[in-house]
Amino acid sequence: MDKDEAEPNHVIKGFDPAWTNNGKILAQMTDQSRVVASVINFEDAYFDETIGSDKPENCIKHIKEEIDMYSKIKGLLDGILELGEHQLPEGALTWSALSELNDAVQARFASVTINAGD
Repeated sequence: MDKDEAEPNHVIKGFDPAWTNNGKILAQMTDQSRVVASVINFEDAYFDETIGSDKPENCIKHIKEEIDMYSKIKGLLDGILELGEHQLPEGALTWSALSELNDAVQARFASVTINAGD
């Protein structure tokens, strides 16, 4: 891992104020680190939605009411813990360079169609 990797000056950096935290995470990584990100964020990655508030409650509601969502989040946790043969679900990314994270976010942005209200 290249600790001297410069923070890319990509569109995502300007999009999300929390993006600078990724550089801080990178600075703390060691050869033993395994960092998993949800691309673009937790709600988008696993529920295919974007919400502005009540995020924990929304997540719990999905997990309680939708067996598919429960299974997806259980799979995420099992994948993070590397239990058995579990792989990370779609939407999760193990990264060790900001460019990997940026590329995944940009690919997700490119795959999304935004429908304007009528």
